[in-house]
Order: sequence, then structure tokens, then C-alpha cells
Amino acid sequence: MSGRQRRFRKDCDHVLSKRLARSVSSGATLVFEDLTNIRGRAKMRKVQRRRLHGWSFQQFQAFVIYKTEARGVSVGFVDPRYTSQKCSQCGHIERGNRPSQAEFRCKKCEYECHADYNAAINIREDFLKLRAAVNQPIVVCPEMGT
Repeated sequence: MSGRQRRFRKDCDHVLSKRLARSVSSGATLVFEDLTNIRGRAKMRKVQRRRLHGWSFQQFQAFVIYKTEARGVSVGFVDPRYTSQKCSQCGHIERGNRPSQAEFRCKKCEYECHADYNAAINIREDFLKLRAAVNQPIVVCPEMGT
């Protein structure tokens, strides 16, 4: 039975990654949260841990990477900390900003939207900040002689 379930998940991951790769134009960048060691960091109840261990996110990301790179799309990763608790408008981080799984409501500025949408904006912004920090231009100032 476990082999059957594993093959089904693998097929689903292939189908979804193919759809995702086809939906992005060449030259674009897809950004994921870096979920390495998530199973060790997560503090959950026993029932939730079983569900977490069943996720195939690493396999899905591997499929997306090789399928998108073949189409000229790059893939980036960001630190997953607080992406779902941080307000994309004011930057306030609080657990209480997520009253439910699907809902985001900032305690500070009262911004409301779908929780996944808010997290996606935070992931994009974190990636852009990371990329800007890495790609700092070297500027020569003629007046200063440098």
C-alpha cells in the first residue's frame, strides 16, 4: 500500500510541477521557502507530525527546478521564518495576525487579506531584498577619487 501511495504522490508532483513550469514565462524567477530541516524544527502534535512527514515538498521542488530550468526559468529560496505572520503592508510580526488558516488580519494596521496571498507577497519581498543585498553595484565617485 505504501508503494502505491508513494507512486501516486510522485505522479501528482510531476503533474503539478509541469503545470507550474508551463505557467511561468522564460526569464522569470520562482521563489520557494527553504523548507530544509522543517521536520526537525516544527513543534506539532503527534497527528500533525504524521501529516507533515507525508508531505513531498522536497520532491516537488526538485521536479519544479529541473522542469523550469529547462524552460529558462530560475528558482530561488528564502528563509521561511515569519512569512505567514508578517504583515505585507506594515511589516508587523505577530502570531495573532493569523486568526485562522485562510485569514490574515494585521493587529497593528488592520490590513486584511487571504493568508496565502499575504505570505506570497512576503516571500517575494524577502527574495528581492536578498537579491539586492547580494548584487550591490560597485559605484565609482569621480569627485572622491574612488
